[in-house]
Amino acid sequence: MVTEYLPPETLAQIFKSKGTDLRGSVAEELKNYSLTCSRWRFPAQRELFSNFTITSLNCPRSPGSLPYSVIAKDRRYSHLGPAIRRLHIALLVSSEADPHFYLFLEQLAAVSTITFTHSSALMFFQREVFTPDMRAALKGLFRLPSFTTLVVASPGFPLALIPSCIHVRTLVMHSYTCGSQPNLDSWYHLRSDEDGLAEFSHIETIDLLGDSKYIDGFTTWFRDPKRGMSTRGIRHATIQFFLNRPAGPQTIFCNFGNVTHLTIRFVLKVHNPGKYDSFSPASCERSTKMYVAVAVPTPGDQIYLDFADPRPPTTDVKYLVNLRSLRFEIPETGQNRLLVDVRATITILHTWIMPFLYNLPSPSQLQNLELYLITPDDGRQPQPMSGTDFFARIWAGLDEYMDVYFLALKRLVLYTPWATEYGSMLPNCARRGVIGRVSYP
Repeated sequence: MVTEYLPPETLAQIFKSKGTDLRGSVAEELKNYSLTCSRWRFPAQRELFSNFTITSLNCPRSPGSLPYSVIAKDRRYSHLGPAIRRLHIALLVSSEADPHFYLFLEQLAAVSTITFTHSSALMFFQREVFTPDMRAALKGLFRLPSFTTLVVASPGFPLALIPSCIHVRTLVMHSYTCGSQPNLDSWYHLRSDEDGLAEFSHIETIDLLGDSKYIDGFTTWFRDPKRGMSTRGIRHATIQFFLNRPAGPQTIFCNFGNVTHLTIRFVLKVHNPGKYDSFSPASCERSTKMYVAVAVPTPGDQIYLDFADPRPPTTDVKYLVNLRSLRFEIPETGQNRLLVDVRATITILHTWIMPFLYNLPSPSQLQNLELYLITPDDGRQPQPMSGTDFFARIWAGLDEYMDVYFLALKRLVLYTPWATEYGSMLPNCARRGVIGRVSYP
């Protein structure tokens, strides 16, 4: 058989090409590959177990599974530790934890991504569960050179753990509980005195979702010099305001002085992450119920904006001095009622997005601006609708401002559900050749 002589690297690429959804037929196919011959076994197992989900701190979800501590000691399962690269902790029910669960964590040697979903953090970090042995095992896991992405979409995750993730490049923190504060309990601190305080400065991408109270609380904690962290390396940031929008004095953007790419998304619905084994950071944007954050006017009630004196929606816009790319998204509410979406969108445009643009400290540096209005959040590609463009006056004011201040702008992307000729409403941008209408990605 020719494939017997393929090197392990080639086999790994072949098995990896089967896809990342390791359920059903794909998992069965990889399992069969692992049983074909000894040369195929490890490359196939490495891909089969690359995504591993923990739903209980006692044993795996398969019927008749052994406790995790037994699996860690059994040589028959020695392939698991090197194979697991994406670890999903999605504890579904509170059950008695295996007191030696930490032995399983100690076997993990190649994890690149750890994800907490559902109420996992609340259960995982109970003091009776988070024993000294568990603490030491988790510290070792967080210090793996391969561990570069931490995704938290579960309440109760202690922020004191983050400084121990010394190689993390991407940090995702999502909170779907209104009025909640981050868990600031310093009891969970993992760093020791010999670790120093200038070690944690590697984050390049940060993604925050929550109401303004949660995001403000997180960013205030994050820049505290006592944490030993640095925001100097952050270049890409995503802020998703959940249900309400900040106004007045804020400290959200104080950390983002070096950010060059910023995305701001307004989430007006309640999150339903779906199945634990299909979770990804992108799925944090799924929703099922609609809650409009504020009472919104009809389109005809709020068409004018005082462009002579647009007050900033949040006072810390002044810290965004290095922006090169800026993206705003306003998803549809999901009620299949266009007027509700138009009302919410016009309110956000007038009270937040437009004043935000008008108060940027370095508008002449901005090269890319994207505005996605009333976008689908479930993968649909909507057909453009005919009808009145409710935003004509907004585009006219923006066009005049950008022509004077956005001198380096190379790309302006607009999305609305309407088939609109933006060139006629944005003549200055059209003249400069920077405007384009695209399908929502």
